[in-house]
Amino acid sequence: MTRKAAAIEHIASVLAPTGVFFGASVLGDTASHTWLARRYMDAFNREGSFDNREDTEEGLRSILAASFDDVEFEIVGSIAIFSATGPSRVSR
Repeated sequence: MTRKAAAIEHIASVLAPTGVFFGASVLGDTASHTWLARRYMDAFNREGSFDNREDTEEGLRSILAASFDDVEFEIVGSIAIFSATGPSRVSR
């Protein structure tokens, strides 16, 4: 989550004041995954395509809220879908 926090902070620092940052993340090991989804997640993490083992709803919400004024967040299955506006310009 530390690398994600740094990446999101950098995105917020270059996003236009009226810009929208959006995306999705497969929640990590503590989420409820089907056996097939868990196998794919394991494979993608092993090859480096994913880096989500520690991703939690609370952690992602916190990271986004630290860099953006307004965050919309929805969980669909084991996927976190988000959009964020109002990038904070305060250096951390």
